[in-house]
Amino acid sequence: MNERRLGKTRYWTDERIERAILEVVRSLEIDYMPSSAQVREVTQDEALHNAICKHGSYRGWAKKLGLDNKKSETNTGNDYEEYIEQILLDLGFEVEQMSTKHPYDLLVNGTTKVDVKVGSSYMLRGENRVVTFATNKKQPTCDFYICVRLDEQKQVENIHVIPSQMAQVTTLCFGEVSKYDVYINRYDLLRRHYELMQKLYYELCPTKE
Repeated sequence: MNERRLGKTRYWTDERIERAILEVVRSLEIDYMPSSAQVREVTQDEALHNAICKHGSYRGWAKKLGLDNKKSETNTGNDYEEYIEQILLDLGFEVEQMSTKHPYDLLVNGTTKVDVKVGSSYMLRGENRVVTFATNKKQPTCDFYICVRLDEQKQVENIHVIPSQMAQVTTLCFGEVSKYDVYINRYDLLRRHYELMQKLYYELCPTKE
């Protein structure tokens, strides 16, 4: 049996790594290889992440288990970018979808950069119902994160409109009650940001007489 040693006393086998990865997949209700951020969030430690990295890599284990490398997550993300775009259009905003090369997803009213995140609720260790959103960066490249929380049936549960400066973490984690709940449906913040940018523009670039 191929054993993997972590630390002084803990061992991992290929079978154990496989079972642990599939447990993360089941917990998140996804059909692709989980990211390192997702693995850490579900397991609440570094053990499985280290085992994957040291003995096969995320890509290698995805291939072994027949899991896509976040392909499904990308498609889901695109679907919800369009979903959020339609909500914003209905609210009277102008919205431009950006290419995949951009560090954010939507440009609102020509000034406000929005990154759309989507996550499904799940039971963490069978005790706490949570949802996670991976920003993958502590220094934001957008003005707002719009986080779409799905329930276990993949229906929209809540939408948070969060100023990025209030979310300088690599992974956002919401429980049933979260400090971020003050940002549920706060689309007005996008309009206020636009108005502030317009005010600054006219102050710094006054119209010539």
